[in-house]
Amino acid sequence: MPSDLELAHRLADAADEISTHHFRSADLDVETKSDGSPVTEVDRAVEAAMQRLVWEHRPGDAFLGEEIGPSGESNRRWIFDGIDGTHNYAVGRIGWATMIALEVDGEIRLGMISSPMGNQRWWAERGEGAWTGPIDDRSAAPTRLKCSAITSLDGAAVMALPPEGFMVGWRSPAAGRLNQGEMERSRSFALDVVSMTTGNHDATIVMNGGPWDFAANVVIVEEAGGRFCNLWGDRRLDTYTGVFAPPGVIDEIVARVADLVPEIPDVPVRAA
Repeated sequence: MPSDLELAHRLADAADEISTHHFRSADLDVETKSDGSPVTEVDRAVEAAMQRLVWEHRPGDAFLGEEIGPSGESNRRWIFDGIDGTHNYAVGRIGWATMIALEVDGEIRLGMISSPMGNQRWWAERGEGAWTGPIDDRSAAPTRLKCSAITSLDGAAVMALPPEGFMVGWRSPAAGRLNQGEMERSRSFALDVVSMTTGNHDATIVMNGGPWDFAANVVIVEEAGGRFCNLWGDRRLDTYTGVFAPPGVIDEIVARVADLVPEIPDVPVRAA
C-alpha cells in the first residue's frame, strides 16, 4: 500500500503521461463551458485516470474533480484539476499543470503540482515542509521551498489573477489597489501561485478559482512559510477568491480591499 505522498506521485505520473501524449495534438477538441472557460477531452481523461487510481489504492476515499465532479463520501477526499491552464494547453503553451490535493477531516493535508513540460513538481505534506524537484530524476535531492519574508505590502510584488480584462464586477477595482508583479500574465494561475515559493513574487491574489485550483497550493504555500485565506479573511475554498501571501502582509491585503468586497455568499457564483 503506497503512502499518500507516493500515491500522489503515481497520480501525477498517470496525469503527465496522458497530458503530454496529447499536447499540441492537431486534432485536440476544445469546448467552451458555461462560464466561458475552455475544456478538452484530455482534462476529463486525466481526471478519470486519477480517479481510477484512487479507487484502486484508496477505495474508501472520496473524489472531487473540476471536470468530472464529486463522487463518494468520506472524511478523506482527493481534489484534482486535471489540467490547470487549459487555455495555455489548448494553444500549445507550456504554462499548465496538474493539481492534486488530499483533504482529511476538512483540512488540506497534502498538495502536489506537476508540470511535465517544465520537468518540475512541487509538493508538501502538513508538518513536512514544501519541496520541489525534477520529474525525470526522483533520486535527485529535492529543494526546500520558502516564501518571501516581506512584512509590509509597501514594495511587495503582488500578482492579481486573472488579468484585469477577464475580471468582472468588484474584482477589477479590488485588484487595482494592489501592486502588480512585472511578469507575463496568463488566463490561468497554474504555476503563478506556487512560483511565490521560489522568489518570483511576494504574494498572489486570485479573483476567480475553484477548490481544485486552491487546494494543492494551500498546503504548499503554508508549508513554505506563507498563509492562505479568501478575500473575506477565512479559509473557505469555495468563494472563488484566494490570497496567498507572507504572514506579515496577508491581513493588510484583505484590509486594503475590504470595502469593495460584497457580503460573503452562501452559494458563491463564479461571475458575481
